[in-house]
Amino acid sequence: MEANPAAWSTYGYTREEFVGLTGRDIVHPDYHHLFLRLTENYLVPLGITSILDAGIMLEGKLVGVLCLEHIGEKRRWHSDEEVFASTVASMVAQLYANIQRKLAEERTRYISFHDGLTDLYNRYYLEEEMNRLDTPRQLPISLIMVDANNLKLVNDTFGHYAGPAGVEMNLSFSCPGPQGKKPGLYAIE
Repeated sequence: MEANPAAWSTYGYTREEFVGLTGRDIVHPDYHHLFLRLTENYLVPLGITSILDAGIMLEGKLVGVLCLEHIGEKRRWHSDEEVFASTVASMVAQLYANIQRKLAEERTRYISFHDGLTDLYNRYYLEEEMNRLDTPRQLPISLIMVDANNLKLVNDTFGHYAGPAGVEMNLSFSCPGPQGKKPGLYAIE
């Protein structure tokens, strides 16, 4: 088996020791059955004789593997191919990190506009919406604010989702939103 110095050191071998190994030799015994299935069901039927793997690392953890495969005679990968695989793996890791960051930003935005207990829109959302809608094109604007009697008692008796659900149900029957949309319901502290 051929490998670059990073692989030898990862597995704790010298180059000479590593060359004499097979894939089964470097796979943990608990995963030999998976290696056998990979070999029998994928590598051999497709004629794959050489593989170049590059780890996709994120925050010091392996989150994936980029695998380049060669069909035909066994080959030795060139250093520029190793650099290419490493670069692509780094780009995939960066893309993954960007996606995770974007999801975290969306979650933060959602949390900033919703009440943590009831999941209803909060005062900050109401203020943002009022600013967004405060244009001549949107006029006239109507705002109905309801102070439901005994809402605290309903929440305390039936749970914190019961009160807002009842208010929302009453609002839906008494004042449908524009073009059949559900009316806005806000949790105002």
